[in-house]
Amino acid sequence: NCYGFLGAKWNTLPVQYTINPSNTQGLSQEFITSRISAAAETWDAAIRKEIFDNAYSIDPTAKAGIRDGKNTLAFTPYPINALAFASVWMANGEITEFDILFNTNYVWGDADQNQGFVDIQNLATHELGHGLGLADIYSDSCSDATMYAHSQHGETQKRTLAKADIKGLKKLYR
Repeated sequence: NCYGFLGAKWNTLPVQYTINPSNTQGLSQEFITSRISAAAETWDAAIRKEIFDNAYSIDPTAKAGIRDGKNTLAFTPYPINALAFASVWMANGEITEFDILFNTNYVWGDADQNQGFVDIQNLATHELGHGLGLADIYSDSCSDATMYAHSQHGETQKRTLAKADIKGLKKLYR
């Protein structure tokens, strides 16, 4: 079984989110927002349902990692060796908020252009899965799944969902 759950889901859809495109690597707002919105649309397309709101917000002051009522995706340094990290807040089986931080201790970009980059869309797709209530999968036999816990520089396979990811999503939201 190559999917798992955090124990909660959103009761009201679509989920609104905010992108803070500020970064120290010179990535444009258009590049960042296009990759993150493409990642969100990947989940929507999997079950032909608006899970993530297409009308995301852009806020260069939004902070990730603090419970403030916004589902924020932002670039920030993080002291552990995680490429990206999702915080998910839950109450009574319902997700109430999530934040995603892209660790600026790594070089971000489009891995199709440079295999040395950590691919934003690849990691955003995975981390948004947590924002929907899906858990990391650690079994090496599930390494083709988007929710597989390990990623590396140059990887792009998590931009698309595996059958297991879609099966888990459908169990939560159909």
